[in-house]
Amino acid sequence: MLEQLISDLKGAPEKINDGASRLNERRQELTDQARTRVLTARGDGAERLWHFQTNTLEAVGAVLEKGHDLPVVGRIADKAVGLVGERLEAHTTPTIEAYDDKNAKDIIAAVRDLTSNASLVAIRAYETGHKARKTVLKAVDVRIASLPELVAA
Repeated sequence: MLEQLISDLKGAPEKINDGASRLNERRQELTDQARTRVLTARGDGAERLWHFQTNTLEAVGAVLEKGHDLPVVGRIADKAVGLVGERLEAHTTPTIEAYDDKNAKDIIAAVRDLTSNASLVAIRAYETGHKARKTVLKAVDVRIASLPELVAA
């Protein structure tokens, strides 16, 4: 019995270290889950706002296109359609210059400098619809999570 106790005591440091490792791994998992939830909450709000603005611009453009037949609207429709189209393009185009010509590493570096959720959401939407690079999308999500609050533009 004494030999068993001595044997158990000799193995105790290893068991303690294993337990500490498992606790540390679990702590990291919970931290990652919490970060993901915060990111989702922040990103969802910014993304909803971006989609609302995009859908509104698209709807206004569609209404103006149909308004050519109305005398009053017809006079301003062409110019208004052009202005709405310009605004929609500016709203949905990534704010990083020459975005399509950059590799993922360069885009990730540029994303780190952005401070606008709207810009980040536009980049996420554009990237998702084009090359859908996981590293770029993750960098955008990480940057959104790091911003102190929603910044409209």
